[in-house]
Amino acid sequence: MSDITKSYDLKEKPIFLEYLSNKYQLSDSIIKIATNRLCDGELITEVKDAENNQIYFLPLFDINKMFVSTVIDALDKNKDNIFSENNTIVEIVNGLENCIKESNLNKLVKDL
Repeated sequence: MSDITKSYDLKEKPIFLEYLSNKYQLSDSIIKIATNRLCDGELITEVKDAENNQIYFLPLFDINKMFVSTVIDALDKNKDNIFSENNTIVEIVNGLENCIKESNLNKLVKDL
């Protein structure tokens, strides 16, 4: 996410799937799983370049409003709540999320 927002902020070429795979030494399929979660969370969009048949990613909203807590919230809303049966764990997780939101370490993703 940070790579995508930084390249957009610096007006560089969009980040391609292959770039992420090479940078993090992960398979395309692993990167695809992660980027699909970001797409499902409506944080990024996937664009296919017809000329060279590559997939690249762009932020879906203002990167100057995209904080770490924004990403966590978006990803959290799109998964099954595996703790729904245990109210104590739900309260702990919610408390941790609130601490992140209120922390001075809750930086803009592009600044990571």
